Amino acid sequence: MDADGDTTDTGVPAEIVGPPADIDDDGTVEVPSVTDQGKLRLVDSDGNTEQLATGAASGNTAMALGDYDDDGKTAVIYESASNSNSIYRVEPGGSPQRVADTDAKGVVGYGNFDGDGAKELVYVGDSSRIWYVDDDGSLVDTGYSQVGDDRGLGAGPLGDFDGDGNKRVAVVDGSSNLALIDSSGDKKLLKPDYEKAEKAPIAAANVTGDGRLEVIYLNKDTENLYYGTLDGETEPFEDSSDDPIGADFGAGVSGGVTTPSDSTGDSPSDSTAPSVSISEPVDGETYGSENVSLDVSADESVSEWTYSLDGGDNRTFDPNTETTLSNLSDGEHTVTVYAEDDDGNVGTDTSTFVVDTTPPTVTISEPADGETYESENVSLDVSADESVNEWKYSLDGGDNRTFDPNTETTLSNLSDGEHTVTVYAEDDGGNVGTDTSTFTVDTPADDTDGDGIPDSEEGDDDTDGDGTPDDEDEDSDGDGIPDSEEGTDDTDGDGTPDYKDEDSDGDGIPDSEEGSEDTDGDGTPDYKDDDSDGDGIPDSEEGDGDTDGD
Repeated sequence: MDADGDTTDTGVPAEIVGPPADIDDDGTVEVPSVTDQGKLRLVDSDGNTEQLATGAASGNTAMALGDYDDDGKTAVIYESASNSNSIYRVEPGGSPQRVADTDAKGVVGYGNFDGDGAKELVYVGDSSRIWYVDDDGSLVDTGYSQVGDDRGLGAGPLGDFDGDGNKRVAVVDGSSNLALIDSSGDKKLLKPDYEKAEKAPIAAANVTGDGRLEVIYLNKDTENLYYGTLDGETEPFEDSSDDPIGADFGAGVSGGVTTPSDSTGDSPSDSTAPSVSISEPVDGETYGSENVSLDVSADESVSEWTYSLDGGDNRTFDPNTETTLSNLSDGEHTVTVYAEDDDGNVGTDTSTFVVDTTPPTVTISEPADGETYESENVSLDVSADESVNEWKYSLDGGDNRTFDPNTETTLSNLSDGEHTVTVYAEDDGGNVGTDTSTFTVDTPADDTDGDGIPDSEEGDDDTDGDGTPDDEDEDSDGDGIPDSEEGTDDTDGDGTPDYKDEDSDGDGIPDSEEGSEDTDGDGTPDYKDDDSDGDGIPDSEEGDGDTDGD
């Protein structure tokens, strides 16, 4: 039957037919068939036949196609009636080869059934159970055992019927319902309002042109060909005169899986480009190395990967081995990746990223290097010549502390003495710039009375006995001369500083009497001058009398 519903009789009898394909690579589509005498033949649309083997099972069985040994040639995979119902394969011009020594009732498909990336041979075994031959040769029971076989083997091709990426076997179950079975034996019924199907071979094809497979089956009540969509719609096939089309129940339907994967299990030509994703380098990311990894993926098998860097020539690469974009200069770069599938469709993805291998130049403006500060709290002010991702500082070799230069940062409770602060600035590329400042803290001593002499030196004695301790007394010795003027010198070397000494120059005349005048104009006040009038006679000898009474 062609796309218009017109039917042609090839004139070749058959007990069972398999999926169509150009099996012998002659440019013509053939279907495998088995006669009632067990002859396995290829039949083309003109009725020409080519015998491949004898001893094939007929009746309630099924056949599949596939390049089982990866030699580029399509083989017919079938049940052998003459060898204990084992599974065999045969290529045009070749000899039958045993595939599995098992009690098979029919072979229904060859493809990636269990989702491991390798192809498996799916068949119906004893007790109407669905089994498959794993790629390691082991036989795996799916656990599903309700394949109907009243008028023929009610199992069809292996295909991705709902577009979820998982292949399932189409079956007619024991209740004449259409169902899809996965490698775990889970059953997915097509809509329950389907008209009942005959328990006979079924097929699948993209009949409606929606890109999804429909199941083709024999209607149990009308004995005519129908197709059903996954959402429950059923339609009969009609010829050019709008008459329904019937078929032999035992032989069932030949059609294989013609789209989206053909009956050999290989992908057909498509026009959809792979969807490509660049995971590394990340678009918009900054990298601190001149060497950046190239990591990519696609949503389908890719025959050739190439990339172009910054508009340069395309370079072939293999994503399964490490690929590095090397010796990149600082600045912005763009990489475009191209993935070509087996049908020549090319998908692309582009990533623009930045390489920055230069660390920031950091400047500490406060505390200034070599500066002395009279406070135990010193501000930390810094800057850099580029954007900084993270700022840290270390004080006197301690742990690194994170800080934000945009908010006030203070180095607090510093002891008197030398200190060193080191600042670290890390940019988006992970490059770290540093600056260091060494400074001194020298906090002034307490001076309660403000005389310029620290409290710690004056102490809490009361030298002049006026009831005020010296560290609070502006004239500790009560001589009328402020401590701030007398200072901490010891003019007469008697061990008592002038601000506590009532006779600073030791001339026997009290400071209170001599005063702070400079009688002889020699720059030394009289209370510190042992010759106040500069006459060469010490004050201690002249005394404090007034000989001439003036």
